[in-house]
Amino acid sequence: MAGAVPSLPAPVVTALRVVLVLLLLGSTVLTLTRLLQPGVGPALQLVAFTPFGLLGHGAALLLAVLLLVTAPAVRRATAPLAVVAVVGLALHAVWFAPQVLGGAPAPGPDGERRVVMGANLLQGGADAATVVRLVREEKVQVLAASEITVETLRGLEEAGIDELLPHRAGEPGERGSVLGTMVFSTGPVELVAQVPTFSQTLLVRTGGVEVLAVHPSPPTLPERWREDAAAVLDAVRTHEPDVVVGDFNATDDHRPILELHDDGWRSAARLQNAGWSPTWPEGGTYGLLGALGPLARIDHVLVGPGWTTTAYDDHVVPGTDHRAVVATVATVAAR
Repeated sequence: MAGAVPSLPAPVVTALRVVLVLLLLGSTVLTLTRLLQPGVGPALQLVAFTPFGLLGHGAALLLAVLLLVTAPAVRRATAPLAVVAVVGLALHAVWFAPQVLGGAPAPGPDGERRVVMGANLLQGGADAATVVRLVREEKVQVLAASEITVETLRGLEEAGIDELLPHRAGEPGERGSVLGTMVFSTGPVELVAQVPTFSQTLLVRTGGVEVLAVHPSPPTLPERWREDAAAVLDAVRTHEPDVVVGDFNATDDHRPILELHDDGWRSAARLQNAGWSPTWPEGGTYGLLGALGPLARIDHVLVGPGWTTTAYDDHVVPGTDHRAVVATVATVAAR
């Protein structure tokens, strides 16, 4: 019959069905971890890779449609798989949409503006000269540096950090022990509070802006991760800082970040429609995983109610497994 779609050979149909089932299995695992938010084991870490579910369900749906059209013999068995793919794709599309459909409120013409940078220095392994160069080129006014060591601080000073950001709070740590967090600023820095997390988390006030520089535990230590996440959430809700910046060890799909979004703190990346923009792992630090390039955005700049963003970007820093994040934050226009 003219216009009829040719049927695929049986071996090809079998191979496509196997690929379809594998895609759905992997994608559905990501969907379930995002829905259930498990707090233990590898499932907690899998939540970080939720965006891959969008690709997996999308590819599965395309394969299912191909089989439905070209393999009538397996149409009945394929239809339920197509439904699963559609549901999964819809869920992941809803979850991912804020990354590309964000809308940043307009900044006030005469309000506060700050260029804020967050950088995890990987226990002092980061190239200090690159950090200082980024501060200079991006005109950074507040730098939140985590995993900073005495040696790295010395490198920052030799590269000229004091000329750009002469004021600071916090202390460097020692490699392999307490991971230091420091905040550098163009203006005087007042240390308001320290939050008891696995790595140092500091609340500072500088230039009339309150900044919470965070660094909770990684999800490889699930119990401590939950404790630190609760401590950060409590600090944000108690002190209501203007900006929260740093290595959160959590993505937009993890419950702690979701709760911050629900409370009114908004991601600079989302406000600027940055899309996926993963920040970890960078530089091939983790073998095959690192060789694939950054896969998860766990470094964030969040702004509180009354604040917005006008720019966001991330940058490679040699010697660390995190990209540095830079955002311009500003008070919103009065209504």
